[in-house]
Amino acid sequence: MFDLRDLGSCTVFYNDARLRPIDHVAWNPVAPNLISVVPHKSYEVITIDIRNYRHPVGVKLHNHKASINGIAWAPHNADHFCTVGSDHLAQLFKYEKNERVLEYRAEGEINTVKWSKVNPEFMAITYQRSIEVLRV
Repeated sequence: MFDLRDLGSCTVFYNDARLRPIDHVAWNPVAPNLISVVPHKSYEVITIDIRNYRHPVGVKLHNHKASINGIAWAPHNADHFCTVGSDHLAQLFKYEKNERVLEYRAEGEINTVKWSKVNPEFMAITYQRSIEVLRV
């Protein structure tokens, strides 16, 4: 975190212990103290509570068979997030229980996921040259 009022200091919330670059980051819009990151070519989502950033919470996702390519938090519920991956899967999870609640298989490697802020029952995914809108 960089405070523009004090240009001489900043706070690093997370450094990967295995020195992997961070590929994806998502801020929880309902619980604004939670930030999730996905390290490079990882199956793992790491969630940081910025109030207690020295103890990041690792969410081990054993459901993906290939690396995670994107993450999005639900705009209406602090407990739900979706991951998409190279294994063609979009998976919806409950954060508190570390539990998968829905899964969708696309026709190709899913590159991106975005949740609609206006209609939170919809999210969009991209794969190959396609965009699909999913109702969750």
